[in-house]
Amino acid sequence: PSTSASSTFYVSQTINGCQSSRAVINVNVNPTPSAPVLTTPPAYCQYSSSTPIGFSGTGTIGWYSNSTAGIYLGASLTPPTSTAGVSTYFANLTVGSCISPWSSVNVTVNGAPQLVSVIAPAAVCSGSIFTVTLAGVPPTTSYNWTRANNPALSPSSGAASGVASI
Repeated sequence: PSTSASSTFYVSQTINGCQSSRAVINVNVNPTPSAPVLTTPPAYCQYSSSTPIGFSGTGTIGWYSNSTAGIYLGASLTPPTSTAGVSTYFANLTVGSCISPWSSVNVTVNGAPQLVSVIAPAAVCSGSIFTVTLAGVPPTTSYNWTRANNPALSPSSGAASGVASI
């Protein structure tokens, strides 16, 4: 029998026209937990560190690779960032023996940019000024210029080429 509320059932058996005494079966019906509310993480950059995906809800969370026969990923999920793209993860909550409906969250990992071409002199004289040019990159790209042992490089960011004194 199925039921949506706690109930008492009785069962007996009949053999050759003779009925046994009834047995009492008390069934307690626990409510199904609500699906977890998942926190959508920010878009990550490829190879950057990520943080565990947050959730709210009552019960013990479980993370899975899909909602049907998925691989159990654990009770906490810190999304990997080694591969660019969008990955979907699924979670449910367990309270006692009751399992909530599924929730899903998409995690976006933006690909790491690749410099197309760097044009710089192979050698320069001490005290001279030289130019480094980055070619073949989108015009909306921003840059961070640094130099070992002396981070004071001009320009420090935002330009496709810069002049440095050594």
